[in-house]
Amino acid sequence: PLYASCKLRPTTQSELGSGLAGGTMYLTYTPGLGTDVEAQALGMSPGKHGVHIHTLGDLTDTQLGISTGGHYNPHSATHGCAPSTARKAGDLGNMLVNGQGEGFYSEQRNALIRLDGPTSVIGRSLVVHALEDNCAPIEGPRGDLSAGARIAFCTIGRAEETHTTERAAIQRSYARAAAAD
Repeated sequence: PLYASCKLRPTTQSELGSGLAGGTMYLTYTPGLGTDVEAQALGMSPGKHGVHIHTLGDLTDTQLGISTGGHYNPHSATHGCAPSTARKAGDLGNMLVNGQGEGFYSEQRNALIRLDGPTSVIGRSLVVHALEDNCAPIEGPRGDLSAGARIAFCTIGRAEETHTTERAAIQRSYARAAAAD
């Protein structure tokens, strides 16, 4: 397998949902099986927050996060969310945030995300949004804007560690949050 991760940091804009104190995303790509994705964040407002891989890993716009570009879309697909495979590679879905501000996202065997080859997500960004992603296959001229402002981001880089313990804890927490949703 190949591994990647990134450490979330907040944008500086003051938006509903912001207040991120920290977070991490882990990716594990196994050729022929797909990519496992786990993400966690702390200090966010309770509810659902859109989470996507964006085209650029440029974090220079620390206020709005616009420098990360749009949702990563190497196959010219329409907007959607997991578990559907009819979606952009960067369309993950929603992070589920509990009453204590702990947010979790987990997806197993994502066939659209790769850590090698011409459609790799290495060097691209993970973005957490202020609002819930509506997951609808409808877009305006500037793409899908349903998830609102970009409140946190990070650049995805290769990792040597498997982070097995952390990934398993996120998977369990996401399953509990999804069951309660």
